[in-house]
Amino acid sequence: MMFKVYLLLTKGENVITKSFTKIFTSMTIFVMFLFLLTFNRIAYAGELLVYSSTDADNLKYYMDEFQKANPDIKVNVVRES
Repeated sequence: MMFKVYLLLTKGENVITKSFTKIFTSMTIFVMFLFLLTFNRIAYAGELLVYSSTDADNLKYYMDEFQKANPDIKVNVVRES
């Protein structure tokens, strides 16, 4: 009788452990999905910061070409010389 009760308790603990593992795995996947979705939106914020040490004429050419190809991205340039 005592052995039967022990087996039932052990089996019950195993079921609880499996349930907890499934819930924990599901929640982890859900949180990772939300994290990736959030940072995906941040990555496409539409603004680019460029640090450059090139001369102004070359930089203007590159920025004009970039703006033609990507008109929805705002470019902020910081010149370091």
